[in-house]
This record gives sequence, structure tokens and C-alpha cells, in this order.
Amino acid sequence: MKKTLILLLSLVICTFSFAKDEYITEKSKFSPEKTVQILEKAIKSKKLTVFTEIDHQQAAKKAGLQMNFETLIIFGNPKMGTVLMKKNPVLGLELPLKILVWEDNNHNTFVSYKNPEWIKDKLPAKMSEKVYKKMNGLYNYLISNIK
Repeated sequence: MKKTLILLLSLVICTFSFAKDEYITEKSKFSPEKTVQILEKAIKSKKLTVFTEIDHQQAAKKAGLQMNFETLIIFGNPKMGTVLMKKNPVLGLELPLKILVWEDNNHNTFVSYKNPEWIKDKLPAKMSEKVYKKMNGLYNYLISNIK
């Protein structure tokens, strides 16, 4: 019984140690405003569409509240996204892609985005590895511009 319990506990620990975080956060060496500019330029350089920007700080201000800088950039490739969503409409919750630029209380700038590993599991099997590699490569490229 004791050996079974130890084996079971070991399996649980191994499972959790291999689990991927849902979000990835990277530090930017630039101000939040400059980081947004750099990311949008990098997104457009890849022939992707920046659909919109959501300024959470401004929305908080309009509600009479204060918060640090926080802007969400929503972007993507309508041709690719449409094909994926036609195969699995629930991907509309994940697409278009999003990247969040935010500032902490110490005035450090960070960029967070959904781990492509999480999205990969929702993709059609035939497409998952190819699309995952493109998404992962894209995020790596974007992050390389702000480090």
C-alpha cells in the first residue's frame, strides 16, 4: 500500500512538473508606450493585421478608478484564423491572437501572452504542429524586439 501511494504521488508530481503555464510573461527594456509601438511595428512587419488596441488604464480612468498602464493588442491573420475557426469554431475564443503590455508598481514593463502550447491542443490534429510552430515562432520574434 505504501509503495503504491509513493508511486502515485510521484506520478502526480511528474505530471505537474511538465505542465505548461497558460500564460508567458517577459520583461521589456522599454517603456510601456514604446513597447506597444515596437510590437505593433513588428506585427505589421510580418504582414499581420492589428485589429485593435484596448487601453485598460483609460477604461479604468473613465470609471473613476486608477490602474497602471495596461494595453491589449489584438492581432492576427484573417486567412489563417478563418480556416482554423471553420475547423473548430471554439477557437474563436483564442483567435485573433492577443498580447498584453503592462506596467507593475515599480514601473517595470512586461508583455504577457497565451502560451501557444495551450492553443495547440484545440487545433485540428493535422494542423496542430505546423500552426503551433508558426505561433510560437511569431511570439518569439515579437519578444525579441523588446528585450
